[in-house]
Amino acid sequence: MKRRKFGITLVSGVAGAATGSIVNAHQVQPEQSIKPKARMYLSEDHWDKFTEDHIGYLKRHGVKHVEVEHIKQAENGDWDLDELKRLRDIADKNDLTINMLNFSKTRYKSDRNKELFRGNNHIMAGTEGERDRQIDVIARNIEKAAAIGVPAMRYHWRVIPAITPSQRRKDYRNHKVTDTGGNKFLAWKLPDNWRELPVIPGGGMKLNQFWERMKYYLDRIMPVAEEYGMRIACHPPDPPLPPGYRGVDTWNYDTFNGLKKYLSLTDSPNFGFLMCVGTIGEGLVDPSSDELIDIMKYFGERKKIFAVHLRNIKGSRNNFSEWYPDSGDMDFARVMKTLRDVEYPHSILVDHMPSLPNHHDDPDRKQAYAFGFGYIQAMIQAVNSES
Repeated sequence: MKRRKFGITLVSGVAGAATGSIVNAHQVQPEQSIKPKARMYLSEDHWDKFTEDHIGYLKRHGVKHVEVEHIKQAENGDWDLDELKRLRDIADKNDLTINMLNFSKTRYKSDRNKELFRGNNHIMAGTEGERDRQIDVIARNIEKAAAIGVPAMRYHWRVIPAITPSQRRKDYRNHKVTDTGGNKFLAWKLPDNWRELPVIPGGGMKLNQFWERMKYYLDRIMPVAEEYGMRIACHPPDPPLPPGYRGVDTWNYDTFNGLKKYLSLTDSPNFGFLMCVGTIGEGLVDPSSDELIDIMKYFGERKKIFAVHLRNIKGSRNNFSEWYPDSGDMDFARVMKTLRDVEYPHSILVDHMPSLPNHHDDPDRKQAYAFGFGYIQAMIQAVNSES
């Protein structure tokens, strides 16, 4: 009970006694917080180096959960179970938990569409026969992930607008900005002539084609995920590009509605999103608005957020740069409070941190990521301390 309220209660009680009225005495109870404690936790997914040096780095910065991105595999895409067990054993030995595996990086020997699609290309292309074989590979890898006790897997598939790797990078980040300390941040500005850019080989992809292909995939893979108790998280395309960019309709340009549409493709409780806050902000006209919070609350209340990338930006849709989590346009205190209030129980990860003025001083950006680790842990502690 607040001091002023307690004083009013006490005075009225004394006055009642003075006038001879009957006063029911009750023990004064302190006010209890109605806010739940945040169960979310810090994780990292930028490196897969299970070396002694990297494990020491994680321990020094309080990281106890990791996502593995690059997994040894056969030519057909099947993961190496012995390698997965080895990684699990290393994690166990060092009091680390592998909380997620990334199957976006799967590569296939017969990769005819590798220049057009990132990840499981024939599923994205809808190639008859081939997409079923890739879905079978994912199903077998789900079984292997479950065998080593990993509870979640995620993917980040998108159509790649450009043909060459160098041009591909320019279609997602085409310049850098520098702060007063010399940090270099990746940035994207939609070209003024984007409508005149050449269409990708094959004629691109319309939105209705994408939805049909994703539903085909989800209808077949989610029953397997449910059988093995595996959560499957989708990372939205980064950045959201306007419909027709190089002949491709990106599904999350209309971010909120796109996420809702994707969710409607399956009623599986095991399907959800890796909610990359940076990517979400990139798709908003005003990332500082309540729409960001509405999105986090909508999917959080429905228990459809399975991981969170905490990356801030300056700018908005079609023109933005990436910044440290404390210096962008999005209010991460509000984001973290929202996640606490919807009782989000999974990982928070640092994402896309800047490089130093001299890249050779810190080629793995460990200084920047260390800052991010501390920021996330401080935010979790802060939202838990509110009364």
